[in-house]
Amino acid sequence: GIAETPLLILRYRQQHAAQRVRLTAPEYTMLSALKSGADFNIALVETQGKTGITQGELSAQIGAWLSSWLHRGLISRVR
Repeated sequence: GIAETPLLILRYRQQHAAQRVRLTAPEYTMLSALKSGADFNIALVETQGKTGITQGELSAQIGAWLSSWLHRGLISRVR
């Protein structure tokens, strides 16, 4: 049979237009943790624990995710 995998879609508005983008499970988990108010380092640990992504893989991806989130207006400042 066909294995079911969840389709993780981020929906947002940018310049009055609805946008959507598909996320990987680790990116979704990290963004969700941050949205819930988790400290950045806690969100990293949570992402590793929930998705099994290695520290090396996470380190390689986090810069691209942050850049993408800034570009899309999902995050606007760092405290």
